[in-house]
Amino acid sequence: MGHVFVMRGDLQALRCDDWLMPCSAGLHVSHAWWMEDLADALRAVGAYNHRRHPRTGRRMGDRPAIPLPVPDGTPRPWLVDTTGSDPERVTARARAFVAEVAQANLPRVTRRTKRLVALPVVGTGAGGTFHEAGEVLRRLLPALREAATAHGVDVALVTWEAAQHAAAQAQRGPADFRGLPPALSQAATRLARQALQGRLVLFLGAGVSMGAGLPDWGALLTALGHQAGLTAEEMALYQQKHALDRAEYVALRLAQQGRSVGEAVCEVMGHHSHYGLAHGLLAGLPVTESVTTNYDRLFEKASAAAGRPVAVLPWQPTHRPGPWLLKMHGCLEHPDDIILTRQNYVRYAVRNAALAGIVQAMLITKHMVFIGFSLQDDNFLRIVDEVRRAVHPEGPPVAGRGHHLGTALMLSEDRLAASLWTHDMHWEDAFDQGDGIGAAARRLEVFLDAVGYRAAARGYLLDPRFEAALDADDRALRDLLAPLAFAPEAARRSPAFAQVKTLLDALGGRLGPAEGDR
Repeated sequence: MGHVFVMRGDLQALRCDDWLMPCSAGLHVSHAWWMEDLADALRAVGAYNHRRHPRTGRRMGDRPAIPLPVPDGTPRPWLVDTTGSDPERVTARARAFVAEVAQANLPRVTRRTKRLVALPVVGTGAGGTFHEAGEVLRRLLPALREAATAHGVDVALVTWEAAQHAAAQAQRGPADFRGLPPALSQAATRLARQALQGRLVLFLGAGVSMGAGLPDWGALLTALGHQAGLTAEEMALYQQKHALDRAEYVALRLAQQGRSVGEAVCEVMGHHSHYGLAHGLLAGLPVTESVTTNYDRLFEKASAAAGRPVAVLPWQPTHRPGPWLLKMHGCLEHPDDIILTRQNYVRYAVRNAALAGIVQAMLITKHMVFIGFSLQDDNFLRIVDEVRRAVHPEGPPVAGRGHHLGTALMLSEDRLAASLWTHDMHWEDAFDQGDGIGAAARRLEVFLDAVGYRAAARGYLLDPRFEAALDADDRALRDLLAPLAFAPEAARRSPAFAQVKTLLDALGGRLGPAEGDR
């Protein structure tokens, strides 16, 4: 069956197969949705924007959706009329869009086992149901579940704002994740609890970005070999060497050509601009500290789109509260700092001791969850060994009584590796159900969606647009809290009222006129 994912982000920047671009019955695309790099494709089907191009006179007619002619490898937008003030009408059009996409079976972008179809919360922007967003969501989630099941596709509902995201999560339930094995369901609950307690740290490896089309380390080194101009004979010998030796050799060849390995890495990876579903799901978690060995900036892009921009360490040191991301091995924006060769690894402890120290502190004081990471990186293994010696100077603890450094999410079952890490990690490999690595990767995405659902706050409680999304318990709490927005001036002068205002803001409310001034 298909699955409906809920995330907060930028629909136009998500790597998916197909996505819904809202328009009117007359094919007008608003300024918020018009994309200049798709202008030729939009005009080809008769779409226009009144600020940029004249009306074409064409109309949607009876067609539920119109695909744009885009190059292979580009997520395909479909024009869908989402105007009107009837929530049921816009919901029906979203359902028809999913069916049309599935039946058309046009070329895909992702390498997922199921087509990924993405859409916004239709009609709640300029479409006419802005003030009925809760009613739209109440109808939309069940409709998308039905469509995903009927057509065997995955659907990503991409929300734009925090209250909308929270209200969408509230329309879901445990039944939406019944396909997860019990062990993974329990792990999702445990990690969500850690996130809500402020104890969870993300550690992102190359596997996360592979979902966005980026290469793993081996594929990157092969591409760098071609960049360096290795002959077929040289490439055959090159591929037999250890990865660090390959990196060292290709760096030498590039240096002879007056180029740096960091610049070559940027050429190979720099053209990837769409972040993956996993990036979006992870960026929406209530986590403030993250670490990665990846060079790309896709998690940063996803985090900004989720309303939680990260400070990137070590290049953006900050003393302000807020999320940050530590990039252990460098960044595409700083090619000279990229860690790739054996020499880089040997000298890492000296050159990057401060970065290693941050990771060690996180391992000791927080719970680190590893996603898309093999736990075989030499720098990381040295860091863990120092932590082990600090936490357990007397040697490995008795089984079941140790200090777990984190949770490893592994796509493939590996009993030997699991036993080696038994004292340090919660080892979760139930993603592997014997149906292939692609199915395991998709199961990991559903797992991350489950963590996000279970860690979601009620950030829409005081927003009147989502009245229809409230249950009886929500309304009871809303009725208690709502009068605080109209507190008298004397109460507002209390230093403690700043915390009340923070709570109101977090629940989608806002201060009104003071009592007596209304």
